[in-house]
Formats: sequence, C-alpha cells, structure tokens
Amino acid sequence: IDRDVVVDCSMLDLCYDGINQTKARELFTELDFYRLLNDKALFSDLPSPSSAKPITTSVDRSHYRLIENVAELDKLLSDIKPVKKISILPKTDGSDTMKARLVGLALAWGENNAAYIPLHHRPDTRRQIDETIVKQKMANLLADPSKHFIAHNAKNVYKLLSLNGYGKIHISGDPMLESYLLHQDTEKHNLVDLSAKYLHHQNHSHEDIFGDKKSAISLSEVP
Repeated sequence: IDRDVVVDCSMLDLCYDGINQTKARELFTELDFYRLLNDKALFSDLPSPSSAKPITTSVDRSHYRLIENVAELDKLLSDIKPVKKISILPKTDGSDTMKARLVGLALAWGENNAAYIPLHHRPDTRRQIDETIVKQKMANLLADPSKHFIAHNAKNVYKLLSLNGYGKIHISGDPMLESYLLHQDTEKHNLVDLSAKYLHHQNHSHEDIFGDKKSAISLSEVP
C-alpha cells in the first residue's frame, strides 16, 4: 500500500459535521420524500416546510362561464367541440357517491377556460337549466370516444355520472391516481395539495366557501 500519496485535505476536513440541511431539503423536495422533509430532527436548523411562505400565481378568471340558460349551454358545447382534452368535475351535496345528489358540473379546458353548470342549487340562489335538457345536450359530448376526459378520483366521477343518467364517459386521466402511483410516500393526493405543488396555486379553503363547521351550508345553498 502506497502510504505516501499526497492528500490535499486535513483530518478535520474529513470529520462528519452533519448534513447540509438546505441542499438536503432541496433534494428531498425534488424527490418527493415528504416524510423525511417533515423530520424535525433532520432539519432542526430550518423552518418547517409548512411555515414557509406559499407560492401563489394569479389566475385569469375572465374566461370563466356560469351556464344558466340553454343558449349559454349551446354556446359552451359549440366552443368545446374541437377540444380534445377536457377536465370534468361533478359537484355534489354529499360525500357518499351512492346517495349524493348531483348539484352541478364543472368543465375546464385549454388555458384559463372553465365553465360551471348549476343543476340543483336552491332556486332562490341560482338560475339553472332543467337537468333533463342538460343530459340530452351533453350526451354526445360525454360519449364522444375522441374526447379525453380528465377527472380527479375518476372512479367516483364515473360512478356519479352513470348513477345520475349521464351515460358512460371515456376517462383517460386521473391526477389523484397518477399522484399516488408516482409518489406513494405522499400522504395527500387531493386537488388542493396537487394544485399547490404543481401549479403553485392556493385554492379557496372549504371554510371560505361553505363557512365553518358549525354554520356550514351545503353546496346547493351556495349562491
């Protein structure tokens, strides 16, 4: 063994002095090691991730639409006819898919394009189209095999639409399932957390829309 090799560092340089917490956090964030990111002992010198200031981006809502009559629905269906990828989100008055009532349908496509079709809001809070007409007019869109519908929690969306008479829809993407498959170490795969992570956008909280738990209203009562 050649013991005369020149080493350009001292023994003190080789002593372990703990991890570089800043670089470790950057790496763990890139790799989605969320449980390690929340290890207080590992990152004792840094503020917890939850205390960091959230990144937000402005959203242009000028192209959002509220569909309250047949003419507006016809215009919506005409505008999205050439669109191949559409996000769809049924809104209900409960969490039980088998019992919940469909209150409205939300659609989104392209950049900053979205529409909401109220179906069963309280009549005194919102104008809305008879659901039978909505089903008839949306039948071709939902059944079109050339369309790629994206739905968070696709199983529930498919079940809700089928149970409420909207027929079978071709769903080709589910962000919740994709997030789980890619990042099983993550504890949350809901839209709020995914929006914050990938879009740097903070959605309105449940309390912002429905009120606190003691005085919360249902979606059908939201004006």
